[in-house]
Formats: sequence, structure tokens, C-alpha cells
Amino acid sequence: MKIAMFTDSYEPQINGVVTSINNFTSELRKMGHEVHIFAPKDPKYKPKDRFVHCFDSLQFKPYPEYRIGLTHSFLINSLFNKTDFDVIHVHTPFTLGITGLLLAKSKRIPIIGTFHTLISEYTKYLVKIEKLEEIGKKTAWAFTSWFYNNCDIIIVPTKEIKRVAIKNGLKKPIKILPTGIRLTRKKYDKRRLKKKYKLDDKTVLLHVGRVCKEKNIDFIIKSMKYVPEGIILIITSDGPAKKELEKMVKEEALSEKVVFTGYLSNKKLDEIYGLSDIFLMASETDTQGLVLLEALQHGLPLVVTKAPVISDFVKKNKVGLVSRRNHKEFADKIIKLSKDKRLYNQLLKNKDKTLETYDIKRCTKELLKIYHMATS
Repeated sequence: MKIAMFTDSYEPQINGVVTSINNFTSELRKMGHEVHIFAPKDPKYKPKDRFVHCFDSLQFKPYPEYRIGLTHSFLINSLFNKTDFDVIHVHTPFTLGITGLLLAKSKRIPIIGTFHTLISEYTKYLVKIEKLEEIGKKTAWAFTSWFYNNCDIIIVPTKEIKRVAIKNGLKKPIKILPTGIRLTRKKYDKRRLKKKYKLDDKTVLLHVGRVCKEKNIDFIIKSMKYVPEGIILIITSDGPAKKELEKMVKEEALSEKVVFTGYLSNKKLDEIYGLSDIFLMASETDTQGLVLLEALQHGLPLVVTKAPVISDFVKKNKVGLVSRRNHKEFADKIIKLSKDKRLYNQLLKNKDKTLETYDIKRCTKELLKIYHMATS
């Protein structure tokens, strides 16, 4: 098949949308399919892949790492006119996604839309007035439902997101398909790595992901006040909230318990995973939480807050503990898991079966079934 993927979020960004696109694209190409990716141009990124087509863009001020694609020139792009695409797959509902939608309609090409992001939940970080926040949520859902109801088939990652989508007006056929990951064995000498980083006597907690308000990292940091000495938190990556969170750590006198690493190479990140003991997450906006699968693959049980999708995933697969949004309770879950080795090992026993469900090969075969369903 010849597949055109449209996205408003792509490299050098690191997030679930980008991971999903790259994982599926890689596997589809291994199966012999031709995949083209259409994305906004970022001045810090020059694609090496000749099938990645980037278009002029502007910086999105509230989130500077995001770009607004300018796609007017694309409508007469010779590549798209000369290539007989079998299906268009849109991953975001903004300028590039709308371009994909318009092209699908004008050229009568089947269109699939993946619902990656609860856009409505981001309004609280953009609008500070409560009444306007509610209006913003309704507007976001009105726009989201308009966009996805113009697709032939909608893909969502979980049953919970399907329920939320239907409740808020999505009416087209919805298929549940999580993003897959490559199953590789991760083996580490934890003792050696802890010694290398001078953390021999520490229980290491880990947070991986963009450092931004919607990840609720501030909640995790404040919870560290209630854990005893000997337990530290490593926060990797970078983002717009980093300076504010670093200031919070100093004000809360938690500099001995919280470490920021900034962006890490894949090799360094693997080492940090390898020396860590427990993975933490407090996001309320994630629709899947691919990073939880990465943590399990690296052999880490999870402690998360009660939120749609994330806590359901943890409870269903029995791979961690769930806390209410209470700092003391969250800290108590961390302490319990760090002390109870029987519970720790019991949770880890469930990870292999969980990971098999998300094997990228299996998930890509399911994606192809959806493509064929749309084109038949």
C-alpha cells in the first residue's frame, strides 16, 4: 500500500504522537509498504528520510517546541499529485491534519484519523479563568468532533478513550488500537550502574517525559517531602516548566532528593532506566502513556495517580500501584513498593504478558486490517 501520514507534531519533538508514527512507519516499511510523512518544518531538524516532507511553519508561542505548519503551497505539490496514495492517515487535527483531510475529500482517498490527544484537557493550562476554561473545553470538543467525524474510521488507543470520544460527539466507526513497541530484552547490572552514578545506597525513582505543566510533575515533587532519606527522584528530559520546577525544588528544600538531568542520549537514558527502581507518572492528559510500556520493558514497576487511562492500564495489568491525588498517599505507595520485595517482584511478573499485547508487529498487522477495511 501507499500511505500518506499527516502530523502537526514530528521530530525533533519527542512525544507519543512522534513515537507512534515512527514505530508504525518502520514496521509498515519492513512489510513492504510505502509510507510518506507530511509534517511542519523545524529549523533544528533536517530529515534524512526522503519520504519525510516538511513544510514552512511558525512557532506556536504557548508551546515553543510545537510548530504551526503553513500548507498552502502543498495543495499543488507535484509529489502528491503524481503518487496514487491508497489511504491518508491523519494523526493531529491542526493545519497539517486539516490539509490531509481536505486532500482526502478532494481526491476521494479513504482517510483514517488517530485520536492521540485529549485536547480539551489542555485548556486549563492555556486559560486561567475558570469560566473561560469550561468554554474552552466545549470549543475544543466541538472542533475535535468535527475533525474526526470527517474521517472514515477513527482509531483510539483504549476503551476509556473510546467511551470519552463517543460521549463528546464522535460518531464515525471507532477502532481500538494502541501504539506498539519493539520488544527487546533489557538486561542491566543495576549494582554496577548505581555505583557508576554514586547512587549505591539509594532507591531511585524515575520520571521520563517532557517537562511541562500537563505532566503534573509538580505533584510528584511535592510528594517527595513525605518519603524518607535514601529515596531520590530523577527527572529526565526538558521542557517549558523545568525552570519553575527547579525553583520549586529549592523552595521546598528538596535538592538532596530531586535531580534534573535535561535531555539524555538514548544510551544515557537506558543507563538511567537500568539503575532505577520505580517509575512514576501523574499525567491526566495522556491517552495511552507509551512511556509506561518503556518503563515495564526496562523492568520497573509503576506508581501512578488515579486518572483516566493511566490508572486503568496499571490496575488492569497489575503492574503497579495507583494513588489518589494526595501527596502523602502517593509517597506511601512509593515507600510500600520500595520496602515490600514480594509485592515488587509479583508486579514485575505480570510485565511480560502485558508487553506482548503491545508488540509493534501485532499492532501493525491490526493497523493494516483497518486500512484495508477503509479501502474496500
